[in-house]
Amino acid sequence: MFVRGGALLTQAFDPDRRKVSGTPQKIADRVFVDTRAHAAIAVSSTGSLVYRSDVPEERRQFTWVNRKGALLQTVGEPLATSEASTPALSRDDTRVAFSLPSANAVGVRNIWMVDIARGVPNRLTDVLGEDTAPLWLPDNESIVFSRNVSQIVKKSVATFSSPEETLARTTWAPGTGKPVETDIVGIVTDVSSDGRYLLMRRPSDRGYNILGRDLRGGPTFSVVETSFDELDAQFAPNGRWIAYQSNKSGRFEIYLQPFRDSRKAEIRVSAAGGAQVRWRRDGSELFYVAPDGTLMAVPIQFGPGDDPVTPGVAVPLFRTNITKAPQSLARQQYMVASNGQRFLMNAVVAPPGTSPLKMILNWSPRQR
Repeated sequence: MFVRGGALLTQAFDPDRRKVSGTPQKIADRVFVDTRAHAAIAVSSTGSLVYRSDVPEERRQFTWVNRKGALLQTVGEPLATSEASTPALSRDDTRVAFSLPSANAVGVRNIWMVDIARGVPNRLTDVLGEDTAPLWLPDNESIVFSRNVSQIVKKSVATFSSPEETLARTTWAPGTGKPVETDIVGIVTDVSSDGRYLLMRRPSDRGYNILGRDLRGGPTFSVVETSFDELDAQFAPNGRWIAYQSNKSGRFEIYLQPFRDSRKAEIRVSAAGGAQVRWRRDGSELFYVAPDGTLMAVPIQFGPGDDPVTPGVAVPLFRTNITKAPQSLARQQYMVASNGQRFLMNAVVAPPGTSPLKMILNWSPRQR
């Protein structure tokens, strides 16, 4: 069984020869398939088949709000997709780069950019692959992003035709089909303020890990690696500390840890759950999203030489409208202005509707 053009089809298959035969037969129309090519279908050996029909797409819009959550400005038109993801605000607060799925090919994503003042989106990449997680480099005119989880690419945002440069690529050990550990790359999550180091997230057999990479050269190295999920690390402005989320306590919480000094223990910041952490540009505050969707602010005090770090008490700012499940594996869906007084939210403006599960009983394949 497979879905093509929204229709659920079935075709005879010979497992010994590994070949299909005959003409595909349509069973149902308008089957839901997400942008990751996951089809909402299931079938049993007893002749029962269930599927979900297509649902209206979620719509998102970039929206400026103040520290009380009051609307300041909307940016452009709503994006008619549930997968406008991994947004990144330029260092001068004038542009947003983000990832969008292709409207013409399942499993394909490209990098786009929108000028905040004009609200006009422009495509930056167009490959038959998965481009995601753009990050702005210090020059404010170029980005790095992940391609197919196995490459890190740099590109100028000047024009669509600007050349690309592959900065890192997963290397495969000859004859083993396995990646070389020191040359593994993942999905980029942040770049240091001097543009030298990258942080990445990558799944393993034991959960997600945080990796680092020196763009001046050298192998990938481990930053945080446990049997739990450590995700979406962000550099402190001084580059010596990182903030990230981990579920080692049984739910996602926010932690601080030195970037390259594993001898020092991590510092837990959140008290009752937290995800999607971001720094204020001057390092004086840390922001995260609580389980109920509230944006929290935590004052941060650095000691002499940026050590030790002392987090204050988390203060609720406002209830966000960026996700139904903050404590998931979803990336940050909001951005912090350079002065820390405004937030650019990738807000949900039209939640998707629901559709019923439909069941077909006593189904059996027909040879044609």
